[in-house]
Amino acid sequence: MAYTLKELQELSDDQLISEHDALAQSTVMGINYYRDELNRRGQNRQTEAMLLYTRRLLWLTVFVAILTVVNVVAILIPLFREIP
Repeated sequence: MAYTLKELQELSDDQLISEHDALAQSTVMGINYYRDELNRRGQNRQTEAMLLYTRRLLWLTVFVAILTVVNVVAILIPLFREIP
């Protein structure tokens, strides 16, 4: 039995896993099945790495912004001290 797209989207993850496991008992899988799973896992690893890099870049940007403010203050303080 095939689900409509709406029915398929409404299934929970556990229901999808159960349906998959039931069909897997009587289905012969081709080599693409395994290759697709390896590609999906590789994509997940790349996504996690990109999220890590994004977080690091965010903190680096915050750090540079703070240093920029400190630099501006360090330059302005001597300038205002020289004004009589």
